[in-house]
Amino acid sequence: LPNSLTAISDNAFNDCTSLSNVEIPSNVTIIGDSAFFNCSKLKTVTIPASVIEIGENAFYTIPDDDIDFTIIES
Repeated sequence: LPNSLTAISDNAFNDCTSLSNVEIPSNVTIIGDSAFFNCSKLKTVTIPASVIEIGENAFYTIPDDDIDFTIIES
């Protein structure tokens, strides 16, 4: 994802089954509703401290036991 990104739209990566890891850029403040909905192969997500809002069902249907969330403190 580009560093210039400030928000991830609702449904941005909905059903993107080839996506395996995501590093959210430090300028992002909002992850929209269902942004990564049904990304069944997603294994790692790095979220910076700049994110102040994560929408409803943003990571829904991703198996909880298979994903590693990392929150980067400011």
